Amino acid sequence: MNRVSTNRVSRLSRRQLLAACGGGLALAPLVPLLARAADPAPAKRLIFLYSSNGTVYERWKPSNGTNGLVLSDILKPLEAYREKLLVVGGLDYKAELEKGAKGNSHEGGIACALTGAPTVQVGANKDDVLASGPSVDQFIAQKLDYRTALFGLQVDEYTDTICSTSYAAAKQPLKPNNDPYAVFQDLFGSFMPPGSAVDPKLALQNADRQSVIDLVRSDLQSLKTKLGASEQAKLDAHLTGIRELEKSLSGKAGASALDSCKKTALGPHLDINKNDNIPNLGSAAMDIVVDAMACDLIRGATIQFGRAGANHRFTWLGDAFNRNPAYVSGKDETEGIHSFAHDELTPSTRDGLVQIHAWYAGQMKALMDRLAAIPEGTGTMLDNTLVVWFNELGKGGSHEIKETPWVLGGNLGGHFKTNQFLDFPGEPHNRLLLNLMHGMGLTNEKSFGDPDFCSGPLSGLTA
Repeated sequence: MNRVSTNRVSRLSRRQLLAACGGGLALAPLVPLLARAADPAPAKRLIFLYSSNGTVYERWKPSNGTNGLVLSDILKPLEAYREKLLVVGGLDYKAELEKGAKGNSHEGGIACALTGAPTVQVGANKDDVLASGPSVDQFIAQKLDYRTALFGLQVDEYTDTICSTSYAAAKQPLKPNNDPYAVFQDLFGSFMPPGSAVDPKLALQNADRQSVIDLVRSDLQSLKTKLGASEQAKLDAHLTGIRELEKSLSGKAGASALDSCKKTALGPHLDINKNDNIPNLGSAAMDIVVDAMACDLIRGATIQFGRAGANHRFTWLGDAFNRNPAYVSGKDETEGIHSFAHDELTPSTRDGLVQIHAWYAGQMKALMDRLAAIPEGTGTMLDNTLVVWFNELGKGGSHEIKETPWVLGGNLGGHFKTNQFLDFPGEPHNRLLLNLMHGMGLTNEKSFGDPDFCSGPLSGLTA
């Protein structure tokens, strides 16, 4: 069950402070109490960004230079965040390749990508397959008891077998919501914006941030009257030390994302089924995700651009992406991404695919821009969040689920070593999913998905 986690801070009571002061007036007993009373470390958050139909691998694959990442044609829009990127290549969906019911296919790829589990046939049709385990986003959310949101951007022709990246459990796919306005209402409908006198989360935050000395000032004054001069001097010295410790702890905590919490202001209601609205619908989804995370309503989200094998037309990139009369009527005559992928060996089409995938990279940048704009701790929300861009395929034209592209942005409070490209040819991607779990704090987990394909986390990813 995904619930909003309160993650409340333990308060330091008057009795605890006075007991510590009275116990020989030693400062040491107060240190752990103050540490618990200080603001907690910023929450860790996980966002998945999905695009379909594979990539143009040689123009996606970056390299490492003297200053770290050297971004490729497709990844160039992310240059502003180069130092915050970790790009992982070479990974195969081996659980599906070796045990799955579909193998190289859209269905096998989308089911296995976040589950690391092979598909099983669930109907008479050979395409009726579902993953045999939960997805990593839902597994983490269930373990850490937080809520997630699943956005679909024109995930058309919905069927469980080709449209779901997330699974609550084996053979239990979760349907992404194509209507960002409905997701907004679900998350923010009854939410009281910050500044409201009845907002319990804001009131709790403000109370937790008060100095413990200020909270018990009158009790301390009463205590001082019962002490001799030398003991009063010791108390004053110790309280000065405690005040400095408070300042130090507060400084480490820094800003809270809750300071930037606001109720998303959505524009006019867009037609959620109109192809040309995809960029604006994606922008609305990103606004909702980041604002909901700043307000701690969710800590996980997936923004899914279409189903596996989506044929969105990228008309906003130019007329060449609208219609190609060379196509025979009724056979992918619209110049969508699926059509491009199946014609990927034609040089001009390949160039078009690069433009499409670079546009997706720009969407990842736009999401990271939003996170980087919100102060948190000693940095921003981006520093405590991981954005993971993934695909159901490695190569679209042949439906291969080998050499799948993975781009990670942010580092979960310093967990991941960024500004590098790591290549793991032929390794099962389950190992990367385990890295994600460890980054979110589930360090006791030893494998994820099919254990036959998870010998441990990938090396070299952590700081």
